[in-house]
Order: sequence, then C-alpha cells, then structure tokens
Amino acid sequence: MTFSRLIRSSELTAVGQDSRRLSHEVSSGRLVRVRHGVYVDGTHWSQMDDWARYGARAAALNGSAQTPPVYSLQTAGLLWGLWLVGCPENLHAVTAFKNGGRSKPGVKRHIGELDAGVTTLFGFRVTDKARTAVELMARLPFAHAVAVADSSRRTQVDDPDRASLDWKRDHPVGPSLGLDELRAAIGLLSSTTQKHRARTVLNFSSDLSESAGESISRANIHILGYPPPELQHAFSLSSGKRARTDFYWREHLLVAEFDGLGKYLRHDWHNGSSIEDRVMEEKRRENGIRSHGVRVIRWEWADAVDLNRLGRILAEAGLRPSIPVAGSVLQLPVPP
Repeated sequence: MTFSRLIRSSELTAVGQDSRRLSHEVSSGRLVRVRHGVYVDGTHWSQMDDWARYGARAAALNGSAQTPPVYSLQTAGLLWGLWLVGCPENLHAVTAFKNGGRSKPGVKRHIGELDAGVTTLFGFRVTDKARTAVELMARLPFAHAVAVADSSRRTQVDDPDRASLDWKRDHPVGPSLGLDELRAAIGLLSSTTQKHRARTVLNFSSDLSESAGESISRANIHILGYPPPELQHAFSLSSGKRARTDFYWREHLLVAEFDGLGKYLRHDWHNGSSIEDRVMEEKRRENGIRSHGVRVIRWEWADAVDLNRLGRILAEAGLRPSIPVAGSVLQLPVPP
C-alpha cells in the first residue's frame, strides 16, 4: 500500500491552523505525526502496513532535512528490492561525521562515503545496488545475508525506469550484479572482518534461488550441516510441462519445497486463478514429481527460520548432518 500525501505544518499554519490546532488534530487521531513538522491523514495511516509507514517516514525525512539523506543498508535495500526479511525498525543513512553519526530515535546513521557509490532511485539518494548489497552482506546474520546476496544476482528484475515506488517489492530493481562487480564492492568495505564476512556469503550465494524463503532455507541447511541440495532440478510431467523443484537430494531421491504464501495469495500469479485452483494445481504438480519415484517434503517460513524445526524436518526425511557449522557469527540477531 502506498502512503497518502505528506502534510507539512507550514501548509497548515498557512491556512490558519496554529500549533494548538495541530496538537488537537493529532490527539483526535485525524492527523498522525510522522516526524517533526510532517503529518499524514490518520484514517489512511491506520490502513497502511508496516512497509508503507516505513516509506512515509523515509519520505518525511527526505523532504524535511536541509540536505536529503543518503539512505543505506536496510532502507536502501528495500528500495532496491533486495530480499530483506521483515520490515526494519529504523531508517538507515550515511554520514561523514566521525563521532558516531548523530543518530536520532528512528534514524541510524553510519559513517561512510557520501559521493562514491551513491545514486538516485525513486527520488531518494541511496547507496548503489552493489554497495547496498555488500554492506548488508557484511552486517546481517549469515542466512539473511545470503538472501540479500542471492537477490542481488537475480536476472529477472524490475526495470527502474518503469517500476513504481514499492517498499515491499517482490523483485529486485535494476540489472543483476555479477560476481566480479560484487567482489569489487567488497574490496571497498572498511574493515577486514566485514570483507571476510561478505566474501563468505558471496561464495555461498547462488543466482538460482527464487525467493528469500529458499535462500534462508538453503543457508540454514548449510548451518545445520546437512548435505547441499541441487537447486531448481527439473522433472518432466505427463502434461509435457517441466516442474522445477526448490531442493533435490539425488542420492536420497528427496525433493523439498519451500511453501511461501505468495504462490497461493498473489493476485497476479497463475493468471489470477483462485486460491483453490492454485492449491489443486500444486497438488497435481507434486503428484507428477512423485511419479519419478521421489519423496516430497515441504516447510513454511516458521520452519525455514527455526534451526530446530528445520533440522527435525530434514532428519525425519532421512537426511543425516555432518558437523554443524552454526556459530555465533552466523547467528547474530538482525539489526533493527
């Protein structure tokens, strides 16, 4: 959902609404204060999801600051459509100050370059796609960083000249990034530790993953020490179609599918067919895969992000882990 037009206090005072009147409008819920001097219609605000509200806060800061901020990390990542899990709590922006960046409630500032590696996207100044991706790869927990890396390499992306502003985008924006381009961006990171973390993520990344859920699942399979699956293995169906599977362990004749809600709920998928028709189509597809003598298991978001639950599903399917590679570095909490 997009946000309604931002209302500035200067516009309201120009038509005779003083500060006391503004306070009353906010108290009554008719206006919502997004940041100092910037408001949104209260009714529309109540209908906005977390991502639209986040976008409203970004637009408010962008329009009220003397110098428009350079958004980075999660804020830039959302604009680029990189696969971030959940809506961030804070806006993230670059600063040249060495004293910690003058962060304020709701806005985290990070020391960095304000000119090189900066571009404009949907009217916002942002770190460019490569810089955004590698900075996230260097800071996020391993599984979340893998999702970002995978999405940055996706070849099916939205054209930035035609795409509309959407803070909850399904597809990345702009050309896919090549390995050499990402390696070059990693080389510009400020610390050896960040470079090592980003390279570890990049070496594990793949351009075959088709969703954040698949990327998170694959990374957690690795953390748990289970054997790596083949990605997007295709089975021929009796209908003449080919069914690509998320994960396939050939030695175990085992297929695994990540079940995100998108395949069932998005109105623009499967030619707008009903949820019931999509469920039946998926059932027929699975039966066609099973006809090749393989077993099929499935998991959802709650399983993909929980190491214990995912490990139990894989173990019950007959897979056996080697030594898990999970560690404190891989399991860091996601920054707000």
